[in-house]
Amino acid sequence: MHDHPQSDAPFAERKATIVVCRWAFLVLCVVPTLATSGFIAVHWLTLCSPAAKAEWERELSGRLGVTVAIEGLSYPQPSLAELAGLTLADPETKLPLGECRRVEIERTPSQWQITLVEPSIARGALPQLVRRIHEWAFVAAREDAPPLRLTATQLVIEGDEQAHCLNHVAATWETTAAGPALAVQFTLLPDEQSPIELRVTRTAQQTPPVTKVEWDCSPPLPGALASSFIPELELAGHRATIAGTGRLLWQESEWSGELAGQVRGIDLSRLIGERFGHILTGLGNLTLQQATLESGQLVSARGTLTASGGRISRSLLAAAKEHLALDAELPPEEEESTSYRKLALRFELTDQGLRLMGADDSQPGMVTTIAGPLLSARPNHHVPAVALVRTLVPESQVQVPATKQTAALLRWLPLPAVDPSPSARGSFHMPTRLGPARAADRSTKPIREGSLR
Repeated sequence: MHDHPQSDAPFAERKATIVVCRWAFLVLCVVPTLATSGFIAVHWLTLCSPAAKAEWERELSGRLGVTVAIEGLSYPQPSLAELAGLTLADPETKLPLGECRRVEIERTPSQWQITLVEPSIARGALPQLVRRIHEWAFVAAREDAPPLRLTATQLVIEGDEQAHCLNHVAATWETTAAGPALAVQFTLLPDEQSPIELRVTRTAQQTPPVTKVEWDCSPPLPGALASSFIPELELAGHRATIAGTGRLLWQESEWSGELAGQVRGIDLSRLIGERFGHILTGLGNLTLQQATLESGQLVSARGTLTASGGRISRSLLAAAKEHLALDAELPPEEEESTSYRKLALRFELTDQGLRLMGADDSQPGMVTTIAGPLLSARPNHHVPAVALVRTLVPESQVQVPATKQTAALLRWLPLPAVDPSPSARGSFHMPTRLGPARAADRSTKPIREGSLR
């Protein structure tokens, strides 16, 4: 006969073991898993909450110095944040400055990686953004800040009449032993091999601190885009392009350094006629072999200027003859301007003065027609640099000695403007030595300083 209590003991033991295992699985596996999942869900919802989005907006607005708004925030991965519908606006006027469909920000062990998807910036906003980036990334940069890399397949610069596309944009920023350093490169065409490169570094080891800007712009950059940083290029016209290299230092709000390059497609009518009242038309090309700046002043320059198929006024020829000591063939007095076939000259500017000569040594003529030269330089030509100003602005009623001291004073005084209208321009140039000498006329006629001659 079988003993039932003894045969039921192993079964009871197995049942107890199963219960223990089930409870162990529940306590050691299910509960931690549910707790972890709940924590992740709560954490994820917190990160994507309106408060988190507002925190991103405050942080970016404070760093960029503009009003930043974000439509959506998500975290596809724990170390990757996606900002959707990002917009930039002026904090005072509320006018839009730029936008980006999506911004991806990833924190890697070595750096921050930022990817812009379909970004665009208003051309007028570039100077403001550049100033704010300079303050944030250079002036107020922390020494322990991690490196940053920014990329964009295409960046659109929205202009009033035309948009410009920068392709394959890549920027890296890091802090070095000398100070912060930023390197930027991009191309103007999607398949272009030679990029435009820009490098900016800053050192506080000098007193006062100095920011160094270096660039290599071999492919021509549209003048409308370059004028966002150099407003004077607006005078060259909307068809102008600029290319070249340079190294400038920004210290105490003044530029110093050297540069070289070419400006092509210059609208001479806009550059000269609309500002000084003379007539000079045509598209010109300026090749600057070397130019040196010291504390915001041009101290030396060497290059060539060429143009073809335009007109030049009798007044400009006469002024060049008198003040620049050039040989000029003046058209008849009844003719306000005459056509020219070619303009080609070389120039050398130093602290000793200005030297002009024909671009071709075999042909001294600088402005020529089919019949011969209209304007030509004498051998060993040399005049004071201020003679160029007197040539372009010959009818000013207020003239003072041209010195560094007077230039510093004139920066703070109201000055009269030249009237470039045709009625004020006239067809003639009044030579200085032929100006009226009667006392009654001296109050209304040009007052000229003999020290400038």
